Amino acid sequence: MEKPDDDQTGCTYTSQDIGYCYCDTDLCNETPASADSASMSCYECNSVEEDCTEDISGKQVRCSEEQDACFVGHETNLAGSQTWNRGCMSLGGLYVGCFEHSTEETAGEICFCDEKGCNKDLQTAGKYKINCFECNSAHEECSKTSGGELKAFDFGMEGVCYISHGILANGTEAYTRGGLPFSGIEEGCFQNQGTDGGICFCKTNGCNEFYEEENIF
Repeated sequence: MEKPDDDQTGCTYTSQDIGYCYCDTDLCNETPASADSASMSCYECNSVEEDCTEDISGKQVRCSEEQDACFVGHETNLAGSQTWNRGCMSLGGLYVGCFEHSTEETAGEICFCDEKGCNKDLQTAGKYKINCFECNSAHEECSKTSGGELKAFDFGMEGVCYISHGILANGTEAYTRGGLPFSGIEEGCFQNQGTDGGICFCKTNGCNEFYEEENIF
């Protein structure tokens, strides 16, 4: 089948599930979602209705125009029964990354990501990624209220954000922000003995943006 001259790469759908796709890269026609360069595509499954586990990702589907991200999550109830879900979503003001959540009856984790097929599993969805503000007042604007740029860190293990504050010999305040491998670091704030400075560690995306004196040192 030859591609008509006036067609662009991507997919044209006559309904939500029926259409045709053209693509021009190697092996791009494996699935409609992989051939459609114009829209977000995510894995979709629900363990209540079909096979959907940590390792079984379901099928990759084309998301609607307003959906710009994917999710993958699991919950475990008091009886130990676990459910898994994957699908498309609208990110809105949410950060990409993974978050733990719990109620009186369930506990689980959910990851949001914004690349095609990124919700195949927790690791591809960013389980080990954390978004932290990064700056160093020795080289750039970095202060109590200026947190620098938000940057994604991926250490291949759990990570934390930090913010540190100190007083230099000339009396100037110094601030740094960034991310570190978790490696057993305790969340919270710690004062450097014999100094007016200290450092705080936190585990949620963007948590090191502001220096709040009453909550830190």
